[in-house]
Amino acid sequence: MLIEDVTPSSPAAAAGLKIGDIVLTLNGKPLENARQFGVNVYQNAGKTIELAVLRSKAQMKISVAVMERPKDPERLLAHLKGEQCRLRRLGVLGVDLDEKVIPLYPALREYTGVAIAGIIADLSLEANKLQPGDVIYQLNREPVLNLAGLRMMLEGLKQS
Repeated sequence: MLIEDVTPSSPAAAAGLKIGDIVLTLNGKPLENARQFGVNVYQNAGKTIELAVLRSKAQMKISVAVMERPKDPERLLAHLKGEQCRLRRLGVLGVDLDEKVIPLYPALREYTGVAIAGIIADLSLEANKLQPGDVIYQLNREPVLNLAGLRMMLEGLKQS
């Protein structure tokens, strides 16, 4: 599994993982893909895992502390503000990334957007649908600044 990004100040960064590293094993078990890696990492929340990593041509072992994953619905539902949070076209409840919500996301890359707090309808036929905890930063490559802005952008889209 190729590491494409390492969040600054994360346990992965503290352990010395770098962009471009190739993870070969997790706790001695070979990895076949990123999904398998993600599942196995979070099964070890609160523990330290050992990764066999290939960097350039050198193989090394790196120990990484795995942090608990926050419970998305519980941390965001308290920030819902009535009907204005409904994004019917997306089938979700959203909240602004503001001074109360930003601290719930320690690894944000941007500080404007809309966090998904809940699902109100399953409108997606695809496997990659929005989930609680996701953050919308853009819609059709246009920046999403807040919930009101996203709602206006959605209203401007043609119905499919």
